Amino acid sequence: MSTDHVLIPLFWRRTLSGVRVALAVSFLAVAVAGHGWSQPGYIILAVLYIAYSAAAVVSSVLQRSSLVLLHLLLDTSMLLLAVHAAAAPSPWLGGVWFLYLMACGLAAHQWKQVGVVASGSVAVVGVTRPPGWETLAVLWTCMGIQALFALWHKRRYEDRLYSISRQAVLFRSEAIQAREAERERIAADFHDGPLQIFMSLQMRLEVARRLLGRNSEAAKKELAEMAELWKSQVAELRGFLRAMRASEVDSSELYATLSRAVEAFQKDTGISTAFSAPGSIELQQPGQAVEIVQMVREALHNVRKHAQATHVAVEVTAGSGWVEIALDDNGLGFPFAGAYSLEELDLLRMGPGSIKRRVRALGGDLTVESMPQRGATLRIRIAR
Repeated sequence: MSTDHVLIPLFWRRTLSGVRVALAVSFLAVAVAGHGWSQPGYIILAVLYIAYSAAAVVSSVLQRSSLVLLHLLLDTSMLLLAVHAAAAPSPWLGGVWFLYLMACGLAAHQWKQVGVVASGSVAVVGVTRPPGWETLAVLWTCMGIQALFALWHKRRYEDRLYSISRQAVLFRSEAIQAREAERERIAADFHDGPLQIFMSLQMRLEVARRLLGRNSEAAKKELAEMAELWKSQVAELRGFLRAMRASEVDSSELYATLSRAVEAFQKDTGISTAFSAPGSIELQQPGQAVEIVQMVREALHNVRKHAQATHVAVEVTAGSGWVEIALDDNGLGFPFAGAYSLEELDLLRMGPGSIKRRVRALGGDLTVESMPQRGATLRIRIAR
């Protein structure tokens, strides 16, 4: 992270401004005690610095973050003048002034700026040699080194925080995209499934109403067919809602959850199913179990909607570092023949879109093998 100025809260800006007022008053006291009124230049500068410091406490303009570098330069200049204004300065008083400068540097500046101030101040007192300059040079050098070391650690923490913040933004963006993609999938499934059946029922009800007055037997037959259609639609909606439900699942519950999903599919549709999986599947990454369950549910949902199959087999196998889910049916298959990988399906714009997105998000592989009128096999492999 690279910034010219670090934003600091208003409270700390006001606190530093208040400390600056105290230092400005001490500057005036040192100038008067050291030279009396024989050096009016020091007195005038001290009074102006007091006025500027007091204004900075109450003025929002002078507390702007864009002025922190100007504050640092003025404070450094006043410090050096105060050292020369004192006839016999106390090294500890000079140390307090310099400590204030380093505190400002830690709060609102980068290490380069603080390094320039520290080394420049030591160089000035080394060249001009005011009274007590040896003690001041040693004291300021030690303080400057400690301030730079603290700023180095601060920079590391800032960089880490910035990286974490960027990752959080990326994760939030990916979550929003995934939510929007899921909404589109649900809307498309609802439009292609339940909505079409409801529209068909609406038209057939109108036909039955017209037949009631002319041919009661035909109307009864029509109503019986609609009743059967309604039963199938109830099963369709149950499967649709079950596919939408993303309950929390961990690896210890994966076998039982998949078994219940396959059993519910057979109960709702009457399609013969077979399920095979290890009793225990260890998954290292969080959320993988939920995604596996969702992909199996969506694959079964697609079989019910499109395949016209009479038998489905779901098999889960696990190896060293991977887990594979295979779903095989004897239905109509996809409108293509052969086996295609995830990349090939993307290029050809074929295959189950929602399952492809989930596999891609997990960094896995997907293979779809289709034999038109004889069935299809969906094979998913992900790292664990």
